Amino acid sequence: MKNIEFYDLIELRSALLSIFTNINYGLKEPEIIADLCKEIPDGLNGKIIAQRNISSGSVFVHQQPKVHCDGFKGKCVEIGDLLLIRSEYEKQNCRALLLQAKKTNNLFLTPDNHDQHLLYNEWPEFEYKKSTPSLNGKKRHIQDADVYLGTKYLLLPGNKKRLCNTFGFIPFCDYECYLRCKDIAEIKSEEERIYFRRLYSHYMGLFSAIPTKPDLTNYQCFINELACFILGFAGKSFSTPETGENGWNQVIQDLIDVTAKRPTNYFGKNQRGKEMLSFFTGGNDNGTNSFVDNGNSEDVPDDNEIRDGEGEGISVIVFRLEEPSRD
Repeated sequence: MKNIEFYDLIELRSALLSIFTNINYGLKEPEIIADLCKEIPDGLNGKIIAQRNISSGSVFVHQQPKVHCDGFKGKCVEIGDLLLIRSEYEKQNCRALLLQAKKTNNLFLTPDNHDQHLLYNEWPEFEYKKSTPSLNGKKRHIQDADVYLGTKYLLLPGNKKRLCNTFGFIPFCDYECYLRCKDIAEIKSEEERIYFRRLYSHYMGLFSAIPTKPDLTNYQCFINELACFILGFAGKSFSTPETGENGWNQVIQDLIDVTAKRPTNYFGKNQRGKEMLSFFTGGNDNGTNSFVDNGNSEDVPDDNEIRDGEGEGISVIVFRLEEPSRD
């Protein structure tokens, strides 16, 4: 099988860019996540990158499941807004990226939700609350040193309806802009912080960020990171948890299991999200290729249709890379 080259990343990033520029960022956060859950699989299904066929499916769920841990000021918070999952050939190189979405006009952001920030920054032992009977009351504790590879904030543009192809607004989509963004990590003075804050509040694009305190750090272009994730170079690896395990592997398995059991989902009357997730739960993987069926996509729910705590599981987008059929 062909090795993945740099130009494969460029090709995939270009495909993602065309998807993300059509998203309406003037919507509320749940609606944007619902939009992404529909448009990303629709835009990628059937594409071949580096001699690998991309199959993708999704499920949208709002504000589920919720967790509580010591140190919270409130009762509980959602564990995340969006979970990305990828695999390649017979469960090889399974990776996950758990994202907490936040609309903002500024970098150097200090999240306004103390409890959510504490959870993502420290990952103390937590307990599932307001989830499902199978998870409620169960405790988990992620202690991996590289947890920040798999748990990040997703920063959405707060004052723009559409991304546009002007310099700086789609960060990292040209090399000069990449260098400018890269310089953020080397900022020393408060004057430089103010300059870059103003610059990127005007040219705000899509970023991921590590949940450090007091401000988020290590900003990356999310379009570029997602391309790397799909190709297997970003996110955090996971595997089937061992008996008694309660860390990263078990948390990802929890979220996959509870979402795969959902009876319905918004995006695909053929339950394409559920079928795709069966690949990770040990279920029958027959029908995975039926995800390449954009004709059955349902409309994205508007804000009046999205209700807190509706359904079970978490919003998930799954990517599977396969060798194209030689029939």
